[in-house]
Amino acid sequence: MSITARSVLFTMASVSMMLAAAISTSVTARATDGATMTPDPSVIALEIVPVCSDATLGQSIWKVTNKNSAAVHVDWNNFENSLNGGYDATPGVTELRTGFVASDPNNTTKFIYSGNVSQTNARHEACDDEGDQTPTPADCIDGKIQQNLVINWTSDGSVNVTTRDHMPLCEDVTIYLSSYTMPDNYNGQAFEGNVTAYPQPIFDSTSVTLQKGTDGTSDLYVNLPEACKNVQIDVYYGPEITTVGENGHGTQNIESKVYLAEGKCFYEGQRGNGGGSTGENGGGSTPVTPTTPVVPAQPGNGGGVETPAAPAPVAEQPTMPASLPETGSSMFGMTVPVIAALLTYIGMYAVARRRS
Repeated sequence: MSITARSVLFTMASVSMMLAAAISTSVTARATDGATMTPDPSVIALEIVPVCSDATLGQSIWKVTNKNSAAVHVDWNNFENSLNGGYDATPGVTELRTGFVASDPNNTTKFIYSGNVSQTNARHEACDDEGDQTPTPADCIDGKIQQNLVINWTSDGSVNVTTRDHMPLCEDVTIYLSSYTMPDNYNGQAFEGNVTAYPQPIFDSTSVTLQKGTDGTSDLYVNLPEACKNVQIDVYYGPEITTVGENGHGTQNIESKVYLAEGKCFYEGQRGNGGGSTGENGGGSTPVTPTTPVVPAQPGNGGGVETPAAPAPVAEQPTMPASLPETGSSMFGMTVPVIAALLTYIGMYAVARRRS
């Protein structure tokens, strides 16, 4: 092989190695910056909007809208200026501050969270008020953020719904109120990982659409399951859930209540009890507990009502009758025969004396 041929082969090999390295670096960069990450479908995408920048503080300010029910951790990276950091976006609208370099006309910043990746240029406009760069509150609120709805329980199966501070809604929002029958062996503990808490078949359900531009004030009511059952009642975003399983209502849940059957059997209109008295949670009259007779305590027994001491027994002495018992005859009728007998005796005694 000639020297020229060897030079050509060496050059081709070098180029191949350089291309392979470049491709490897590119793939690694994509994996590192999150471009190839898979978004978590259970997390609603955040809205991150640039607001202003402060050259003196070296900060850019962003408005973050989190429509999820929980905080979402965000990693930000102003990669052109090697500035990065982290931020926990709580539900609702919050403020995020990132690094800023005034000499960079772009300050392109990348945001990575829950498998999502986005990037936006910061705004170079100076913030109007150095002391307070918090974004101005919106003219309407998002009803799909749980914290923007206020739930008031007016009875076991009734709720009143309205928006926070009676702010108008930006869009229509549909919510449900449903009652469910819980398993009889439910142990009353937290739902997560508790196999006694489900399945829960639906018993009754209703829904309402809170209208855009209003505060959505509405009243909802559902019937409760049969007496002496464990009951769960949920306010949640649609669609309707007909059977509650191990995942509960997930991110749809707004608010829940559980009523245990133990010792609190309740009847609506004496339902299923055949009439008569009901338990403590139902209608009708409350059964009267029989009063236990109270036996007065004896003297010296430490309390109670004392009874007078009985007198000591006295031996009875025989007594003579004050008069003969009456038999229905008068005293005169009894005296005449006695006198007659006495006179007869005297007469006979006198005759016997003469003969002697």
